[in-house]
Amino acid sequence: MQAVKLIRRSLLVLTSVIVSCAKADAATMNRLVYLSQNTIYVLGSASSMVDLVEIDRWRLRRGKVGESYAGLSCGGRGEVITHASYIAISESSNARSIVSEVLSGDWDTKQLTTLVESSGSTLLFPVLSPNGLIIAALEQKGHTTALVLINRPDLQRKAYPFANLGSPNAWSSNGQHVYLTALGTRGEARSVRFDLHTSRFEDIGSGHTPTPSPSGILLAVLSEDRSQLRIRNLKTGAMSTVHGFFRAIVSWVDEGTVITINSRGPYQDSIAMTSIGSGRSTEIALSFAEIDGACASFR
Repeated sequence: MQAVKLIRRSLLVLTSVIVSCAKADAATMNRLVYLSQNTIYVLGSASSMVDLVEIDRWRLRRGKVGESYAGLSCGGRGEVITHASYIAISESSNARSIVSEVLSGDWDTKQLTTLVESSGSTLLFPVLSPNGLIIAALEQKGHTTALVLINRPDLQRKAYPFANLGSPNAWSSNGQHVYLTALGTRGEARSVRFDLHTSRFEDIGSGHTPTPSPSGILLAVLSEDRSQLRIRNLKTGAMSTVHGFFRAIVSWVDEGTVITINSRGPYQDSIAMTSIGSGRSTEIALSFAEIDGACASFR
């Protein structure tokens, strides 16, 4: 019974997947993609992000024991990058272990291909760089954590250790920085930026899910209790705040608009566009289950 509880507890940690996606025809249509209950939903509109309709869906199941996916973010090259976890059962000893994978998916054929498989350590929250050439992921091995950069197409990995590191959240638009969440000395959420040129981490303030604007001047973060969306000017230090019931930051639309996942009640989420200037939010998608991640692309 204790072993079963341990496996269930581990699965809660390992059911994290980041899917990086951008369709080849994204320039002709506004798209919003979100993941809920191991299914990816694709919404599209030829006019605006507030007139979205469902145009496709993809059930991410391969028949693995305890298989689970979660999280979503946009990358480039029309590819889908996911993390999945499942329970592997030994045929000889019937022993169980948890396996995590980084997968590449073809959206048109809806086929998944394993890029990296790990059972000694866990790779979580993979995020594809803007040019599609590097995958940033969190590596957990025992009590140690590191940012792992996976080069493509050779899939060589390089790890950069950092204590109490959390998920990679976003890349800068020029692909020179990775923004991550980490835990501070008192267990509080901290925003961290990794510089690919210097290979150094920099603490850039408090907050969850740091996400830079397209220009890199503004940074969106969520407060510790996720009741505030905070916009920080990295040059001047000025900050504005929007109140709500936020769960995650999806992306920026432009320098004045942010897309977020919001909580509407128990096991019910929505996706909204928030104007930084007015503080007003407009719901653009509603799910009758928890949304585990989302990404957007614009005309």
